[in-house]
Order: sequence, then structure tokens, then C-alpha cells
Amino acid sequence: MTAAQARSFLFREMLGKDAIPTTCEPSLTRCSDKEDVARLYKELSDKEPKGIQLLVNNAGIARDDSTKFSSAGQPNMEDAESISKHFLQSDPQSWADTFKTNVSSIFYMSMTFLPLLAKGNAIPGYTSQVINVSSISGYMKGSSNGQFAYASSKAAATHLGRMLATTFVGTKVRVNTIAPGVFPSEVCSTIVVFENSMLKLPR
Repeated sequence: MTAAQARSFLFREMLGKDAIPTTCEPSLTRCSDKEDVARLYKELSDKEPKGIQLLVNNAGIARDDSTKFSSAGQPNMEDAESISKHFLQSDPQSWADTFKTNVSSIFYMSMTFLPLLAKGNAIPGYTSQVINVSSISGYMKGSSNGQFAYASSKAAATHLGRMLATTFVGTKVRVNTIAPGVFPSEVCSTIVVFENSMLKLPR
């Protein structure tokens, strides 16, 4: 049994005998680059002429190293000068990069793939949807442990999901956003969680 056959077998075992066999084929794409996203759309349209049923927007970066408490320390939160000096170390390019990946990519991927998702609705028993992976940081009122750019971008990503859901109503393509909390991952590997004591998540 090949690896592809094994994946299809497991898929049918999990979802039932009527599940459609599937394979997973990676394609490297800069999801915040409009032209590269268009290339991926053309490539996938040729492979899936009947449409797709799911788009997961999961790209994300955190570029707040110059102000993140776990790497840059924490200012005196009762001293205006200390707070100002600490957070003004934030680099404008880091903000631009963070929003480009965490927000713009959701917009370009969702808008570009909407026609292919709408086609997928024609298959009986399926309702196409977009799933955006945001973060609990987008709901926190504090600095998210010194990560203003990251938390702001996730708040924007969450609201963008609402806008897309409203805009896509007529196409019957659903849009949902999930906001995970802190868990061990590449992005969270050095984040310090403040509870009774400071805890570094293991890599």
C-alpha cells in the first residue's frame, strides 16, 4: 500500500465508507502576495475543476521581539517614560510584515478562492467554508505581554472574518474564525505566561 492509498484508507475509516478518497499535495505559496495567490488559484482550479469545500487561513507571524516581555523585559508599568521608551522600540517594518501576513493574506486568499469555494457548494452534502485561525490575543485588552503588533493584527483578522462572512452570504460560502489560546508551537515557543509564576513553554 502506498502512502497516498494509506491516507485515503484512513480518511474513509474516519469519515465512513461514502467519504471521497483524497490526497494531500503541498504547494509552496506566499499567501500575502496577490500574484502568487492567483498562481495557486489557477493551479488548484486545474486540479479541482468541480471546486473545493474548505480553505484554512493559518499563516501567522509574530515580530514583536523588540518589545515582547519574554525577550526585551518589562517596563515599569507605573512610569510613563518607561512605558513610552520600551514600546517605541517597536519597528515600523515589523508592524507592516505582521499585518501583511496575519491580515492581508486572509483577504487575498479568501477573495481569490471564493469562486472555487462556491463551485464546491454544487456537490451534494457539502457546504463550502473558510476557516481563519486568529488568536485569543486579538481579544485581550492588555499588551499581550508586549506584543502590540501581533495582538492588533489578530484583532484585525478576527474582524476581517466577520466582514468576509457578511460579504459572502449570497454565495452560501461560510466563514468562521477560531481564536486559540497559548499552546506549544513555533510562534508560542518563547512566550512567557504570567500566572502564579513565569513559565516558558517548551520548544
